[in-house]
Amino acid sequence: MARCGCAGNVCTCLILPGTNTEVSGSGTETDPYQVHARLANLVVRDTPSVDLTLVGNGSETLPYELTADLAVPPVTGAGSRNLVDNGDFGIATKGNGPFTGLGPSFFVDRWYKTGSGGSIDASRVQTPFNAGGGVNGADWFSRLVISGQSAAGHYAYVSQDMERVRTLAGRVACLSFLANSPDSIKVGVEIKQHLGTGTPGVYAYYLAAGVVQINPTWEQHYLSFLIPSLAGKGTGALAGDDTDTISVTFWLSSGTTNAVRAQSIGIQNKTFEFTDVQLEPGAGPTSFERKPRFQQIAAARRYYQRKVADNANLGTLQRLSTGGYVAAANIARVDFALSPPMRSYPGISYDATLANYAVQTPDGTYPVSAISQIMSERDMTTLNVTTTTSTMTLGRPAALVRAGATPTFIAFSAEL
Repeated sequence: MARCGCAGNVCTCLILPGTNTEVSGSGTETDPYQVHARLANLVVRDTPSVDLTLVGNGSETLPYELTADLAVPPVTGAGSRNLVDNGDFGIATKGNGPFTGLGPSFFVDRWYKTGSGGSIDASRVQTPFNAGGGVNGADWFSRLVISGQSAAGHYAYVSQDMERVRTLAGRVACLSFLANSPDSIKVGVEIKQHLGTGTPGVYAYYLAAGVVQINPTWEQHYLSFLIPSLAGKGTGALAGDDTDTISVTFWLSSGTTNAVRAQSIGIQNKTFEFTDVQLEPGAGPTSFERKPRFQQIAAARRYYQRKVADNANLGTLQRLSTGGYVAAANIARVDFALSPPMRSYPGISYDATLANYAVQTPDGTYPVSAISQIMSERDMTTLNVTTTTSTMTLGRPAALVRAGATPTFIAFSAEL
């Protein structure tokens, strides 16, 4: 103390705290001055893949504590951050369309359209090479044309359901997409949390994420929003039937009946074109994750597969089934192998014109009168094919084939 001119047992110097410091004590031998430094305005920022949490105030009794957790499990493939399947419309198992009418129906793989009143015509369009690699590098975009709507109850939307409602629940997420409209359309974006069709009580919850103005030029748009927590929702556990989902919906037209969900966009008989749809954790968009084609195909085939007989070079009697045998004089039991295994046990659909099918055995070819599904696993489905005559020999090998020049198919769907 002598150095600063103090004498005795008490220091008379004045010690003042500076920025982000604190001073305690009286300057006596038993209660000396203590200078403490403290952090001010300490914040942490999440990354697209990591959630950071900061608690405490930096004191001795409540020090700062920083924890980190993955923002979202990799549910769409190793290292994948985009939850949307086929967001750039690269896969079109059913073809490019146009797919006319109101639906409800899937058109391009994983994408669903529905509405009431008028028509929703959907098609997949290839971007021209002279566009400099397409729209932001995309090879394809989807075009929706709304027409004939006018009444209060009319509406039109396009959506995709993604597995696992817990994904992103209680977290900030960002939806980004490229869009164009020659008619300048307003689009209402909605996020739906679905607890599963077997869950008791209320099982669907809707978030109005915002309205986007789409202009007659290709532009990227994005919306950030907090996806609600599942706390307190439903009246019990999830149904456990693999139907719980999180969904992205683009409302394209709506009368007053659905104005709340559509966010008052109004009736719009217009055209909407979009691609590169991405839903990811975080408050801002990142570059579109363009997945390898083999990965897109495998992901799409978990939901929809189609066995097609359309090769003109193979002529008629082109085989559809994997194997089979004659189970009765008028029934062939045929198998279809499914690869990769599907999301759940699939249902089937087929050409309404049964004359396009036939059963072939070593003894001859037999016209078909009915097709029914009798057994289904995720990787195999068995059909009973009934013929118009009862002359087949039991136990003989049998196959379901194309009967004439018209291409035909058997489709398997495990869509949500």
